[in-house]
Amino acid sequence: MVTIKIATIAAVLASTASVSATWFHVNRGCILLNQAILCAGKDGARQIDGGKAHVEAKLDQTSHCTKDFTWPSNYGDIYYGADNCLYDSKGQNIGGQCC
Repeated sequence: MVTIKIATIAAVLASTASVSATWFHVNRGCILLNQAILCAGKDGARQIDGGKAHVEAKLDQTSHCTKDFTWPSNYGDIYYGADNCLYDSKGQNIGGQCC
């Protein structure tokens, strides 16, 4: 009985350890990320779970943009570029997604 409980706890801990959040960075300016302001600079990153986020960009322009972005949930860092596109940590656009 004890062996089964230990194995179950170990399995739960292993599955929990594999879940990680992605750091969402902003390269220039400010955006609304899931209805919270996120700006470039010292505070230019926020952890996002689940591989998706709602972004509002071009906030000071008449061509305001609203878009739901998605990415592989195992990405450690993604970047919202100055060109309003989403990039991985290697600088590759993620799925052609731009606002």
